Amino acid sequence: MTADSQVAALIAAGRLLQSRSWPGGRVKIDKRAGETYPQAVARNIAGLEVAERNRLRNLVSWVREYERQEQV
Repeated sequence: MTADSQVAALIAAGRLLQSRSWPGGRVKIDKRAGETYPQAVARNIAGLEVAERNRLRNLVSWVREYERQEQV
């Protein structure tokens, strides 16, 4: 995975985590000093339970594939 695609995946993950439909409620993504948004998302993902990370990984994969199909 390239750096650009990793950043895009983290941005998609952040959108999913902040959505109203995320199980357990929205996750607020707060950037710390010197932290980029993708880094803040990665930090929040690290704090999720394994099952939640797997669910998010699958959803992000679906979103990224959908985005690729839209560009064709």
